[in-house]
Amino acid sequence: MEAHIMGDAENHVSGHGPSKHNNDSSVEEVFDKHAERYDSWYDRNLPILRAEKDCIKLLAPHGLVLDIGVGTARLTYDLSARLVGVDPSFGMLRKAVKRNILAVQALGEELPFRDNVFDTVLIIVTICFADDPAALISEARRVLKPGGRLVTCFVPRESPWGRHYWWLGISGRSIFYRKARFYSVSEVEELIINAGFRICDYCSTLSYSPIIPPIYDVPIRSRDPSCGFICICAEK
Repeated sequence: MEAHIMGDAENHVSGHGPSKHNNDSSVEEVFDKHAERYDSWYDRNLPILRAEKDCIKLLAPHGLVLDIGVGTARLTYDLSARLVGVDPSFGMLRKAVKRNILAVQALGEELPFRDNVFDTVLIIVTICFADDPAALISEARRVLKPGGRLVTCFVPRESPWGRHYWWLGISGRSIFYRKARFYSVSEVEELIINAGFRICDYCSTLSYSPIIPPIYDVPIRSRDPSCGFICICAEK
């Protein structure tokens, strides 16, 4: 698939980019301005990149895949030969298209696709930057085919990683997590179930402390809120 950016691009945030501005309207601006800084974080933390990618892969994204809040596509560009990435940040999408994906500039809460199109929808940490996570998940369900799967990955608030990133945000040491809101596993489960999904699988990784040097942590097919990265797979 030839990579290009669709949308009003000429006029125009570990984890993916923003979905919709939260109360501070500079969220998108932060990701636009610091796309290179965001992407280079993975170069310095390759064991984390590998563990998170493998966690997503274990839940078997297939067919036509939509990544909502694709960011620079670092985590997902090679998960499917047919990957569409949505993000409001043009700065992030400029890097994403270099990874040969179809990039669309749009909000996750207002997807520019018809109903029942995609086989798999990915929401990778994007939920932490959404104004309305319920609307985000509802839109994901709308564009999924019957029987399609939603894979939602995030940093659990109750995990050591969630507490660490929260502290980095409030202390001003992270320009990205300063804009984030962290959710517990049960809160995300409730959002998914209330949108009409049936949860069918989990994968967890980053079971070690975030203050030690990064290592590769083998993902496990289980629900472990103490891990720093958990994915919930749900069926429409």
